[in-house]
Amino acid sequence: MKLVAFATPEAPDRVRPGLLTDAGVVDLTDDALGASLSGVIAGGVPVPRDGAAVHDAGAVRLMAPIPRGGKIICVGLNYSDHCREQAIDPPARRNGHPAPRHREA
Repeated sequence: MKLVAFATPEAPDRVRPGLLTDAGVVDLTDDALGASLSGVIAGGVPVPRDGAAVHDAGAVRLMAPIPRGGKIICVGLNYSDHCREQAIDPPARRNGHPAPRHREA
């Protein structure tokens, strides 16, 4: 399943959620889920409604799927390995991230 955000030539400023299929891009805009890909994802597995518009994939413009993402948290679990590979010492103090918590298997 390939979820996309797209705009049509008829409405280039209106970004819609869609499902990329062999037939084209199926419009997933739904009043219950909203008109955004974030709303579709939050609603669970998208199912195209009966009569949903199918747009030629070559005629639509693909947009950023999640234009205003939330907080992004990165964890450098391989940071010590990276320092060894680069033959550099890790910094004496962490910069910006709390110490990772490891669980024993």
